[in-house]
Amino acid sequence: DEYLDANKQNPQPSTTPTSSPSTKKEATIVVTYAGQNGSVIEVGSYINNVYEDGGICTLTLTKDGSTITKQAMGVKDVSKTICPSFSVNRSEFNSAGIWQAVVSYESVHSSGKTSAQEVAVQ
Repeated sequence: DEYLDANKQNPQPSTTPTSSPSTKKEATIVVTYAGQNGSVIEVGSYINNVYEDGGICTLTLTKDGSTITKQAMGVKDVSKTICPSFSVNRSEFNSAGIWQAVVSYESVHSSGKTSAQEVAVQ
């Protein structure tokens, strides 16, 4: 039994992961908007096939090797999980131009991420 082997003085690590990604539900994330509003870049999103509190929503913005990452706690709504709107001050971006935005979601039960979306930063 692999669980018993993990408790013995066995030099080989257990091959049974504590949480396998294959057992998680694939979270389908929908980006509702992504753009600049004055001096703030905003990204809104929700997970349309997950209904739970406690997961972590992560926004990752990248351009030319630079990365900006923001996180927020997902909140269950009537029938889906909402990622609170991400607001990033323009001053956090080291350059104007097209940045790639990816929203991901991770919880005990679900995980997923969007494909990259272009966000114009002025």
